Amino acid sequence: MAALLLLGLVVLFGGVYVAGYLFTGERVPSRASVAGVRIGGMTPAAAERKLSQELGPRASRPVVADAGDERALIRPRSAGLSLDVDESVAQAGGGRSWHPGRMWNYFFGGESYDPVVSVDDDRLQRAVERAAQPAQRAPRQGTVSFAGGRPEASWARPGRSVDEAAAADAVQSAYQAGLSADVEPVEFPVQTVDPEITNDEVRQALEEFANPAMSAPVVVDLDGEAVELRPKAYAGALSMTARDGELVPVLDEKALLRGIRPTLQQATVPPRDASVGLVRGRPQVVPGRVGVTFDKADITDQFLDVLTRKGDARRLEVDGVKDRPSFTTADARGLGIKRVVSQFTTYYPHADYRNTNLGRAAELVNGTVLKPGDTFSLN
Repeated sequence: MAALLLLGLVVLFGGVYVAGYLFTGERVPSRASVAGVRIGGMTPAAAERKLSQELGPRASRPVVADAGDERALIRPRSAGLSLDVDESVAQAGGGRSWHPGRMWNYFFGGESYDPVVSVDDDRLQRAVERAAQPAQRAPRQGTVSFAGGRPEASWARPGRSVDEAAAADAVQSAYQAGLSADVEPVEFPVQTVDPEITNDEVRQALEEFANPAMSAPVVVDLDGEAVELRPKAYAGALSMTARDGELVPVLDEKALLRGIRPTLQQATVPPRDASVGLVRGRPQVVPGRVGVTFDKADITDQFLDVLTRKGDARRLEVDGVKDRPSFTTADARGLGIKRVVSQFTTYYPHADYRNTNLGRAAELVNGTVLKPGDTFSLN
């Protein structure tokens, strides 16, 4: 008898259990809601349709983002953001289960859930980069230039940088919150980026180098011949560059030598090659001449140091160097030219342009010496 009673109770409770499973089916717990939309008691398919209808318009609204003074609209589709209705319903408890707790939860459970958002991280990051770009600004480094023979300061300016990772998180959170209610624009975290070379470094560079460098000429004493180099002559060879957080002077040696060459020609003598000329119709050796020049390093190696000095200390002592001709008097004598080999005269009709051209050609050709094996071309 007891066994039959026990069997009956098992059958009764089993029937109730099966009935509960069949009755609850896949339905969402009765008190469940997503983003304020009640979906309790619905099948997952019906709940998904309702969420799409109720939340769909909000899911397509752009997120408004402010980055400093710039405002941007981040559209969900292009940013890889979307409402995942399947997962939103699943988290609310939709779906079949033999678990007794699931059946109990259908009748007496359920709560309010946030909607589930699907995120494409790469697309979201690119969208945030585009929105943040107008607010990004590289810092302007302080510099000093020497255009026109006077120092010119370019003052530093801080830059701005957006923390794009934090901004992406904020956009995702705002999109999710916006599915339930209106939200304020997202504030992108903007940071100030200080320049490496600040205005203090610019002022220091002006005071310690740039202003003294342009304050007065530099005197080059070449074997007792003093030549004055004015700032405009060497300004184009000077610049300042950032190094270890400060501005340091830089000298373009080639530009310096080009700039001061016209002035230094007053104290230098170019060499002259020996030649053979006709004197009273006979070949005669015209001796060459040794020139006077200088070692370029004697100027370039000391030049930056002398620019910061004052008064008579702005002077470079440079030793003269003999500059020998490439074709010496001995070379000319060695040719052994002793007589005129041939000569001829050609007559042309008068014409102004021809008279000019022939005179210039004769001037260029005159004095040309051909060594054995050489070829001469008027071209």
